[in-house]
Formats: sequence, structure tokens, C-alpha cells
Amino acid sequence: MIFESNELFIATLALIVSIVSAFKNQIFPFQLETLTDSIILAAPSAPSHDSLALIIPIIFLNKGHGSGVIEGLTIKIECCNGTKIYTPRLEIDYKKFIQSKRRLHAENTLSNFISFPLSGLSSVQKYILFAQNENSQKYPFSHWQENNYTFNFYIKHSHKDFPILYSSFDKFISTKTLDDYKTGNSVVIEPNQELDI
Repeated sequence: MIFESNELFIATLALIVSIVSAFKNQIFPFQLETLTDSIILAAPSAPSHDSLALIIPIIFLNKGHGSGVIEGLTIKIECCNGTKIYTPRLEIDYKKFIQSKRRLHAENTLSNFISFPLSGLSSVQKYILFAQNENSQKYPFSHWQENNYTFNFYIKHSHKDFPILYSSFDKFISTKTLDDYKTGNSVVIEPNQELDI
């Protein structure tokens, strides 16, 4: 009698495991999280006008078992004097960017930014160059001034029909930062590292 109940238990457990394995993508679907809080104002070798090129280091983390595709990114930058829309242009080889004294040029760009897959329980870090969308009908091109800015990161992926806000943080952009950028210097705006203890 005990032998039969042990066999029944093992058979039931095996059935449950096989069902969970077969439907793990539905039970534990694609679950995207992002980590980002620093900004690099990346001075190009020949700046063309009064706009900032932004390199954003982003970690894309899928905590679910189901895979998905990151289809698009947009940064909506809000301030009291208007809204700027930034879209991804290039993926940057950050090691080469550092080695080339933090100057943007062809040797430290990997490729144009394109959509990419993210498998279950995986993560990837990318350094993405964003530029202001100059032809936006909704948010016309605007210049930077000293002020507090809110950076809102929207992502469109294959499991949603519309972009989702994944992270948001505030940064103060000073006149000195803008002047340093205009003279050809890249500027890293780090997060506050102080722990609330």
C-alpha cells in the first residue's frame, strides 16, 4: 500500500514537472526590467549644432522564462521649458570610447541600433547612443539650457502593443556641463552613490 502511494506520488510529481516545463513560457512569461541611472554627454569629433549626444548604459534583464524582442526605445526628456524626444542611433563599444579619450568616432561604434532578442532568464548590457529627434511633429527640436530634467525611458517589446515606461530619473544639467560639452569634452553624469542608511 505504501509502495503504491509512493509510485502515485512520483508519477503525479513527474506529470506536474512535465506540464510546468511544457508551459513555462505561459506560466513564467517574458518579464523585462531595466537598470540605468547614468548619462554620458558624448562629444562628437565635429559637433554640428546645439544638441547633446547621449550615451546611456542600459542593462536589459528578463526575469521570466519566455523570450522576447526589444523592438524600440525612446527617451522623453521633460523640463519646464518643453519636452525633447531622443531615439537610439548607434551601439557604442564603451571600452574603445574610453580609450579614445571619450570622443565619438567611427572606430568606437559597433553598429546602428536595431531590435534584438532577449531569451528567458538572461540579461545584456548595451551602451546606446541617443540623439534628439529633430523632425518630431509632436515635440519640436529644442535647445538645452541649465535646468532640472526628467529622463523617462520607454521600451516597446514584442509582448506589448505599445511603449511602456520602464524607468525614470532626474538630472540637473548645469551651464558648466553644457559649456564643457561645447568645447569638445564628454561629461559623465553619475547617480548619487550615497546609501540611505
